[in-house]
Parts: sequence; C-alpha cells; structure tokens
Amino acid sequence: MPEQKKKKSNGTRASSRSNSKSRAKTKPVKEQSGWEMSVSGIAAAVMVASALLFLLDIFGVDAVLIGAYANLMKGLLGVGYFVLPFCLLWCAWELVVTSDQHRRKSQWISLLLFPMLIGAWGHLFTVFQSAYVDGNIGKLYADGTKLKAGGILAGLVADGISYLISPYGLAVLLLICTFIMAVYMVKLRLRDVVGHLFDTVRDKSSWREDRRAVREEERRAEWEETRRKRQEEWEKKQEYAPVPAESNPVNPSDFNLPLDKERPRPKGVFKNHEEPAEEPGGEFPFPMAPEEEPIPVEFQVDPTTGEVVEEPTRKKVEPITLVDEPFVVPELDMEEPVIEPAPAPILEPDPEPTPEPVEEGEEDEITDDMIYEYKEGDEGIMLDEVGINQADIEHDETKVSSNLRPSEAEKLRQAAERAKNAPPPYQMPPIDLLKKEDSTPSPASEEEIKFNARRLVETLASFNIDAKITNVIRGPSITRYEVQLKQGIRFSKLTSLSDDIALALAAQSVRIAAIPDKVSIGIEVPNKNVSTVYIRDCIESNEFAQNPSKVAFALGKDITGKVIAWDIAKLPHMLVAGTTGSGKSVCVNSLLISLLYKATPDEVKFIMIDPKIIELGVYNGIPHLMTPVVTDPKKAAGALQWAVYEMMRRYKQMADLGVRSVFEYNAEVERRHADPQNEYDPELKKLPQIVIVVDELADLMLSSPKEVEEAICRIAQMARAAGMHLIIATQRPSADVITGLMKANIPSRIAFSVSSALDSRIILDTQGAEKLIGKGDMLFSPIGATKAIRIQGCFISSSEIEAVCNHAKRFGSPEYDAGVLEHIEKASEAIGRTGKKNVDHDDDGDSSPDAEDPMLYEAIDVVMESQMASASGLQRRLKLGYTRAARLIDIMEEKGIVGPFQGSKPREILMSKDRWMEMKANRGE
Repeated sequence: MPEQKKKKSNGTRASSRSNSKSRAKTKPVKEQSGWEMSVSGIAAAVMVASALLFLLDIFGVDAVLIGAYANLMKGLLGVGYFVLPFCLLWCAWELVVTSDQHRRKSQWISLLLFPMLIGAWGHLFTVFQSAYVDGNIGKLYADGTKLKAGGILAGLVADGISYLISPYGLAVLLLICTFIMAVYMVKLRLRDVVGHLFDTVRDKSSWREDRRAVREEERRAEWEETRRKRQEEWEKKQEYAPVPAESNPVNPSDFNLPLDKERPRPKGVFKNHEEPAEEPGGEFPFPMAPEEEPIPVEFQVDPTTGEVVEEPTRKKVEPITLVDEPFVVPELDMEEPVIEPAPAPILEPDPEPTPEPVEEGEEDEITDDMIYEYKEGDEGIMLDEVGINQADIEHDETKVSSNLRPSEAEKLRQAAERAKNAPPPYQMPPIDLLKKEDSTPSPASEEEIKFNARRLVETLASFNIDAKITNVIRGPSITRYEVQLKQGIRFSKLTSLSDDIALALAAQSVRIAAIPDKVSIGIEVPNKNVSTVYIRDCIESNEFAQNPSKVAFALGKDITGKVIAWDIAKLPHMLVAGTTGSGKSVCVNSLLISLLYKATPDEVKFIMIDPKIIELGVYNGIPHLMTPVVTDPKKAAGALQWAVYEMMRRYKQMADLGVRSVFEYNAEVERRHADPQNEYDPELKKLPQIVIVVDELADLMLSSPKEVEEAICRIAQMARAAGMHLIIATQRPSADVITGLMKANIPSRIAFSVSSALDSRIILDTQGAEKLIGKGDMLFSPIGATKAIRIQGCFISSSEIEAVCNHAKRFGSPEYDAGVLEHIEKASEAIGRTGKKNVDHDDDGDSSPDAEDPMLYEAIDVVMESQMASASGLQRRLKLGYTRAARLIDIMEEKGIVGPFQGSKPREILMSKDRWMEMKANRGE
C-alpha cells in the first residue's frame, strides 16, 4: 500500500510538473499576443486619427492644430502628403484584421513608404534638376509646405539619386519601385507576379501555334472535299462522253489560213473522258494525292497517217473536245498587208531605196508638237525632223496615196497645212523686262523701332494698361509691335486708344488687331521710310515660280517679308476696292502681268472691261485677249452676258464628256487625241481658263445696274467649275455699287485705303481698311480666312507694262471670235433698248428704290434721320400697318440701304446720309 501510494504520488507530481512546464511555456505566448493586440489597436487608432486630421485639412477645414500637423507632413513628404491619409487608413485596417506576420510586415513597409515615393515623383516633376544638393534643409522644407518640392524626406532622396544617376535614371528607378510596392501592397509575391507574366506570354504563343495548325488543317480538309467533289463530277461525265468515229480525224493543219501567229499543233486525241480542271493560276494549293487508278486512254490518232492506235500506257494527254471547245476561226482582215515606206524616201524622190516595213501604230506619230518654227519665204516647208516637203508631197501624191491609207495621207496634208499657217511658238516674257530692286537698305530703322517701343509702353502705362512688348517685326511699309497684356485687361480697352497711340508715336494712323495663332496683340505703326516691293522680286520667288497653277498671281509681301502668291482658281472670284491713289489699279496690273509670265494664250484668255478707257488700253493686241478691251458700258454689260452664255456652253460640253470641271475636260480631250484608235475631231479642243477683269464697277452700275448685277451674280455662282474667274475693281465701295448679293457670291476681297469704317465693313465685313496708309498697303481676305492679311502690294511701272505687252504681241495677234463680238453687239443693243425705261425712271442709273410703294422715299428719310431701321419705328412715324412697314424694311435691305436682320439688335445702316441726299438730288427731288 505505501509503495502504491508513493508511486501514485510520484506520478501525480510528474504530471503536475509537466503541466506546470507546459503552462510555463504557453503563458509568455499569451502575454505576447495580448501585448501585440494592444499595441496594434493603439497604432491603428493613432493612424485613423491622423488620417482623419489630414483629410480635414485636405477638404479645407481651417484649424491651428490641424494646419500645423499638416504642414509638418507636407514639409516632410511634399506631394505625397495627399496619399498619406489613405495609406494610413489601409495600414490600420490591415493591423486590425490581418494576422499573417510575414506578409503584414512587407505590406506595412510598402504602405508607409508609398507616400514618400509619391513625394519623390512630385519632386521630380516640379524641380527636375538637383537644386538642393547643397543641403539647404530649411528651403527644402519651406518649398515642401508650398508643394513646390518633395519635402525633406522625399526631396532629399530624390535630389540625391538624381544627382548620381540624372533625373531620367531617377524616373526609371521610381517606376520600378512603384511596381514593387504595388505588388506588396496587394499581398502578392514579386516572384509569383513575374512568373505569371512569363506564363501568360508563353501560353499566348502556344495558343497561336495551335490555332495556326487548326486553320491549316481546316484548309487542307476543305481542299480535299473540293477535290473529291470534282472527282465525282468527272466520273459522272465519263459515263456520258461521246465516242468519236475513227474515219474522221481532225488536224489543225487542214485549216490553211494566213493567221497572224500560228497556233501550236496538238496531236489529235479523242477521249471518252476529260481531266478535272485545276485551280486558277495553274497550281493546287496543296500537293495532289496519288490517284488510285490510272486514267485509261482508248484511242489516239496518228497525225501523219490518220490511223487510230491504242496507247494504254500513257497516263496524261492533251485533250481536244469538239463539243465543248469548238475551233473558232478568228476574224481576219481580207486586205493585203500594207508595207509602208520609211520617211526617208519621201525626202529623196530620185533614188528609190528598198521600202522597209513599218510597224503597226507608227502612222499616227505625226502630231502638232513636231511642227517646226515657220519662217517667211519657206513655202511648203514642214518639220526638219520629219523631213517632209510640200513640193515632194504634191509630186509624189499618187505614190503616197497608193502606199498609205487615205486617213494617213489626209493626216499628212493637215499637218502640212497647219505647219504652213502656224505662228511662231509663244515664249514667256524674259524677267529682264522688269526692274530689279535696289539692294541698298533704307536709312537707320533700329533707332526708330526702339524709340517707338519705348513711347508705346509709356503711352499704355499712362492709361493704366500694364503691357510688355514681346517681339518687333519690321515690314516693307509698317512695323508690328507684338504686345502682351496683363491678365484681366480687355482687348477692347486697347483698341479704343488707337488714336491716342497714333498721336503719341506721331503716326498717321495705327491699326490694332489680334495676331492669329498667338496670344499677343499686334500694333501696326507705319514706317517713316517705306520700302518699295518690286514685282520682279515676287515673280522670281519660289512661291510664285513653283506654283503649278496657270492662273497664279503675285500680290506682294507680308509684314515678315514673305512673298504672297495666290491661285485665282482657289479664290475663285475676287473683289478689289480702294480710293483713288491707294494702289488699286497697280494691283490689277500686277495681277495681269503675273498671268502673262505664267500662261500661254492657249492656256489662259482675258476679257477686259475698262469703262475709264485709259487703264487697260495698253493690253490691246496681246494674243491672250478674246475680245478687244471693252470701254463702252453698254457693251460691257453685253460682254458679261456673253460670259454667262460661254459658261453654260462649257457646262454642256463637260456634261457630254461626263466630267465635272474644266481640268477633267482638258485631260479627257488630251487622252482622246493621244489614243490612236480615235479619229481626230477638230471640234474637240481644250478649253482655256478665262479671267474677266472689270476695272471700274461703279460706272457699269450707273448705266445698266440690273443686267450687270444679274450677270455678275450668275458668273460668280457657277463659273468656277467652267474655269472662268471674275476680278472686279471699284474705287467707290458703297452699298449701291457692291450689293449684298454680289458680296455673298464673291468671297475673296482685297481692301486698299478707304475713307470710312463703313466702306471697310462693306468690303471686308469688318473695320480696319480705313487705317491703311495707301501706296499699295492692303488687307487681303481670301476665301476661308478668319483674319485679313496685311500686305504691301508689288509695284509695276507703266514702262514695264508696255515692255511685257509688246513682247507678247510679237508672238502673234489675238484671235477674236466673230461670234463673240456679234453676241456682245446684240446684247448691248438689247440692253440699250430696255434701258430707256430705266433712264426715264432713274436719271442717275443707280439701283433706285422700288417706286411701287409711294411711302418708300419717306420711309428712307425717316431711317436716315433717326439712324435706326425697324418696322415699329416706321409704324409710329408714318402711321402704317406692321405688314407694310416690314415690307418697306425688306425693300431697303434688298437695295443695300440697311443690313440684315440681327435678332433683338437694330439693323445696321449701310448707306450714308450724304449718299442718300446725292441720290435724291440726281433724281430731281
């Protein structure tokens, strides 16, 4: 018993010791986990509280403690401060929820370092260079609080690395670190991510290979199925194939016909089957499988004896099937072959050498390009290159007729006739006829530019306008000062000071306009010493010489000195207006001389209308004219009506050939003439481009306004595709001369110096032309341009114009069409008969108001007196109904007295009061 008790007690003590040991081992673990939980909870709470404080600061809550705490983090992290609260919230969540110590530590480190990484990115983009390597911690902290740098932590790290490996190396390193941190932040292993990427690429390539193999197998199976079907069709046809008789051999040699090229003679083979056809191209896409059984051949005909022999060992022969492929005899020319002699025997009639065969197609080689220059006294001389003499042709007419076909002989006679009557080829005028620009520069301009720039800034400052001059460009006639205004200053405030600026700079006028594609404003001041732009410099420039258009013209130079050359076909019509002495006539002459340097008489034709008689008379006699220069206003209206007739005729010709423009028409005509299969049609000729120049529109509108306006509008609307272009010039750009309908159909305009802003609006639909200085200073507004271009027009003297015209006259006289002249005469007579009523009704000839409503004149007086056009105003002043008052306003708009409807704004008055009084005086009121 005692021993048992002792043993029992010993066992009890042993078990108690083991239990105590286990308790001793597990107890510290429980205490450590509890300690960790408490520390984690406290850390999570601190992180959440800090994150909330940072978010309050980000959303604009103003508090001293929050601001100080936020500035501290900004000074440390810079831009990374904005991602710090989100990283803290994420880290707090992981502390509370996650229990994996290994992953939690890597994730915590990534989350806590991520704001510093973002701060380094911000430092790289804001500073870029190593600006804080000298260790200026205070400046780095201050810039970090202002978010101009990365702060102390991120900024020092980024600046140091950038100093060592350059900013570009820093960017690469930050990109790699961002990727690694992003991987650890989402609880992934970098090794797993990289391995997954490699596995994806490998699977993609293997999938493509499998897909390619499947597609190849599908194509092979499809081809095998097609081949099997063709084999079945061939077996079906074999059963019903006809068996030919032995006594009826066929040999192609029996057909003894003079073929151009003898066909190969296949052996006569009769088979009761045919082989399947191959794929297009002569080859199968895959190699054919070997056939199970050879195809038998029953009969074969010997080509010499005609006997039928068996040849079963032959597997493949050339088939001839009379039923499916009958032998077709080609259509033959039954005339005897013609052997033409070479051109050399025609030159030498005494010895007759052996004629040589002429290849097909050589009989059509004689063209207009082969005609040599004709000289007086050389009767009957043709091309030296071809070697044809008129006497030889008459002497050997019988021989030529016998050896040549009638069409060829007729072509030779026509070529000889054209060579006899052909004028010398036109040559472009030499550039030496034009005056060269003097290379000596104008007197000192730098001092003038500096003085004007200083006075300009002082003048703007005196009106409380803070501005600085960013650039100065000196042009031929003006200098542009590019001014940049301080933010908040309106552009209209500067434009209202144009007169004050001109007074301060002692200038005639100053133009202020926005510069396209820039944020600066251009103040254009006239130069005291204006440089002349000569037309020779413009014609010799690449802009004009390399322009492929035949109706390209040189206009002048812009403010930067660049030559402005334009294509009339792209305008396609242009309106030129300016007062006397502004350079309008010089611009028109420069345009015409440019065309004479660009095109031959066969390419461009002119119709010139000059009611002033003296401006365009020098061009009479040049070969480019279709009619003499028209000076009678009645005939001028007839010439415009003939232009309408010519336009419609061209449209009909283009419709017959199925083309849409004159360029396509000329290309089609050239193609048909070059085709030897087409006979020469003298009626089918190329259409030249026609430029219609009207030097003074106001005189035409005085004589026959209705007919002139109607013809101009029709040409402007439709003549572009027909290759006809209008150039209209006037020195009186008033509303009764340039009507609203004309402006709507003539989109391109050139404005020279005008007397008022109203005239500038009539020409350009905007102000600015009244600020021009004259002498070729212009505003060019082509179609599609948002802003007008200021150009100094090129100058050409009267002697230069005469020299160029005399050169053109030496190479032929103008070929006036009698039909054109007759049409113009008839049209002018008709206009004269119908214009008598207009003269009785309107002595001045202007576009008078409609006399159907007797209240119209009084209504115009009311509008001119009040300078306001509204139906309600006419109702009150004249005691009219609304319908009649509105109709009177519409009539005024049609006549160009008032502008179009502008919503709630009043209509614009287009005609001045003085002009209306002049019209009333001319009517005898």
